[in-house]
Amino acid sequence: MFFFAWPYFKFAQLLDVDASVDLIGSLLFGFGFTLTILHGHVSVAVGSLHRRIYYDWLEENPFSFGFLFHKALTTTRFRLSVISIALLMVIVGSLIEL
Repeated sequence: MFFFAWPYFKFAQLLDVDASVDLIGSLLFGFGFTLTILHGHVSVAVGSLHRRIYYDWLEENPFSFGFLFHKALTTTRFRLSVISIALLMVIVGSLIEL
């Protein structure tokens, strides 16, 4: 997650945004991109046709690799929402600092 969070953090520092907004926003930004990369790896590993079956299996077996798994994490709408919230945080944070 660090690999995806640091560009956001550096950009927020350039805009002189508050440190708490930097950290929370970079975590959200990194989380959204990490979920996207994981979703892509699952698609490549099991194929796009079997991806839904794999996600159903994870939901049925919560004490396996599906620990803390929820189907909302795999939707594009959720991932884009998390990234959009992070971007709104840096915009609002930079406007407040002005």
